[in-house]
Amino acid sequence: MQQCNVARYVLRVICSFGTAATEKVFYGQCPSRWHPRLCLAALRRLTVLEAAHALSDLHATRGLALEKLRGNHLGMWSIRINRQWRIIFCWGPDGPEEVEIIDYH
Repeated sequence: MQQCNVARYVLRVICSFGTAATEKVFYGQCPSRWHPRLCLAALRRLTVLEAAHALSDLHATRGLALEKLRGNHLGMWSIRINRQWRIIFCWGPDGPEEVEIIDYH
């Protein structure tokens, strides 16, 4: 009897960032003009975004409020950080791209 064990991992990562500030938050740094609570909440959402294997994973999580954007952000998606702030991104073949934290209001 032969046995073959293979471990296979497919890692999705955030492919690119739209701003340096967003990248700083992802790596655990808080931009100087941002409130630390915003940075912490944004980091939690970025972690969820990074862990998603498909856009449908984000859609299944109601608290994220995944929305398809229109207008100037046509082709992009957003998830909520709070009532004021959003993370916007494109979903490419390898996962989230051009990820950016924006003040939505």
